[in-house]
Order: sequence, then structure tokens, then C-alpha cells
Amino acid sequence: MLLTVATMIVGSVISVLASAWVAGQMLVGWVDVYTEIEVDAPKERVWAAISDFDAYASWNPLMIEVRGKAEAGQRMDWTSRIAGADRPYDAKIDKAEPYRELSWTGPISSLGRVLFWGTHSLIVEELGPRRVRFINKERFGGLMSIPYGSFLRTGVRDAYDRMNAAVKLRAEQLARAQ
Repeated sequence: MLLTVATMIVGSVISVLASAWVAGQMLVGWVDVYTEIEVDAPKERVWAAISDFDAYASWNPLMIEVRGKAEAGQRMDWTSRIAGADRPYDAKIDKAEPYRELSWTGPISSLGRVLFWGTHSLIVEELGPRRVRFINKERFGGLMSIPYGSFLRTGVRDAYDRMNAAVKLRAEQLARAQ
């Protein structure tokens, strides 16, 4: 009898956690942040800037420290500075297509994704031989994206705009040094 009650309780807890995980992965609370900037540099220099994680600390005002390699399937860990606060994150790199796109999804933990997750993409669109559109976008989801939606749309967007300006400066410096 006691074993049956314990089994029912464990089953109920697992069911609630599974439902929360599904809700966190679904459209519940999706928030999209989209920014872009035009860069006077070839796609190779923009890619060099965004794929060199070791150099981020010297130029990137958002992602102030990044560990990992810009290769699909790799883990990356970083510290972001948004609104004056430093926060650690982790993710798995989904795509690393040279001169085109670098994207990742985090956190790595499925349990963490119930509360909050993001799929971040850095996209390089060639406009001409020495000009690109750099797109910095993210889709946030999970249960906590609902109460934090306003901050994501403003504070995070502002941080992405600052990063875009830094990418532009870095890539154009790399192009001039070429």
C-alpha cells in the first residue's frame, strides 16, 4: 500500500515536470529580439571577428568572456554583461557555417530550458564584395520569458545593438589591417 502511494506521488511529480518542460519548449512566452547593422568589410573579416572567441574580451561589450570553439556540436561557456550585470551562460553550437552563420542554443541543461532558453544567431549576409549586413537575433522561450519579456525586448536589444556596433568596428579594423 505504501509503495503504491509512493509510486503514485513519484508518477505525479514526473508528470508535472514533463508538462512544464513541454510548456517551456513550446510557443509559450516566445520573445524575439532582432537587430542588424551594415558593415564596410568583406564577409571573411566579419566572420573572423565573430568566430574568434578568444578575442571577444578585447572588443565585445556584451559577451565579455567566451570559452569554446566556433564549431557545430561544441559547447561554449560565456559571461554576458547586460545592464551592468555579469551573468554566466552555456550553450551548444548548432551551426558554424563560415562567412554565413554562427548559432547556438542554451542552456545545455534540459531542466534549465523549462524556465528559460534562447536560440541565438549571428548571421552574415553579403551585400557586395566589401559590405555585409550583420544580423544579431535571438528567440527566447521558457516559462520565465513571460515575466521578462519587456526586459528582453529593450535591455537585451540595446545590448545587441552595442555588440553590433562593436562587430562593425572590429571587422572594419581587421579589413583595414589586411
